[in-house]
Amino acid sequence: MASSSRNAALGGLRIARTALRPQARVETLTIRLANCRLASSSASPPEGSATDAGSADAATAAEATPAADPRTTYRFSSSALIRELPPVGINGVTPLQRGSQPKSIYRGVLPRVFETLRTQLDPAHTRTALVDRQSVEQLPPGSVLTIETWTSTAQRGSSSFSGVLIGIRRRGLATSLVLRTLVANKLGVEMRYSLYSPLIKQIKIVARAEASKRQQGLRRTRRAKLYYLRRDDRRLNAVASMVKAQRQAEELAQERAAAAAAASAAPAPGTGAAGKQKKQGQRKGRR
Repeated sequence: MASSSRNAALGGLRIARTALRPQARVETLTIRLANCRLASSSASPPEGSATDAGSADAATAAEATPAADPRTTYRFSSSALIRELPPVGINGVTPLQRGSQPKSIYRGVLPRVFETLRTQLDPAHTRTALVDRQSVEQLPPGSVLTIETWTSTAQRGSSSFSGVLIGIRRRGLATSLVLRTLVANKLGVEMRYSLYSPLIKQIKIVARAEASKRQQGLRRTRRAKLYYLRRDDRRLNAVASMVKAQRQAEELAQERAAAAAAASAAPAPGTGAAGKQKKQGQRKGRR
């Protein structure tokens, strides 16, 4: 019984000690607050001209220093801009505002890089006009093309490929053309050419698919991708004949140009040495 009463008494003391700890902390905090108030009251300047002078100095300092712009307060760089945060909503959730999210830096850098490279690879913008939707020289799907390419970067030998344009893949500098043709009227062959490749020597347009139902020539297609020609190659049968006709027309035009150049370079009749002697003989006979 004595031991149990002793334990109970000790337990009561322990409870009392723990209960007194928060009260002691509160008392120390009140004492500190009172000391701080006394120190602030003793350090405050007297009323009168001193306070007026202090307020005037503060006003002049506020006028001299411009208001801090929240978009230029980045302490590590004076030229950096910081996006203003939108106000917080009622529920503590920040609503998304249209145009508040910062744009990626690549939207401003990559277009300039692409334009510079495009100018270097295509100075005359002739290739760009072939795939530009707003250009008059745009290649309609279904047209017959002949693309000549260099066999190496030394640009000594070249090879050509003719086929029907079945698709244009527009990806900036990675724009490519897909041509399909028939080999020996049996085997379908496709070639993909990068439009801005430096290995492309020349792109010839054999025939444009711009004819309507009442016109002669390649008819205009309704689709941008003519991949269905892989199952039906009847449209590709006329590629060889078109290319052959174009080559014959080019050869004939070259022959005519060469003949015209030779005729212009040859001296006119009566202007050479033989012509002069003949004229002199005719004059002597008249005398």
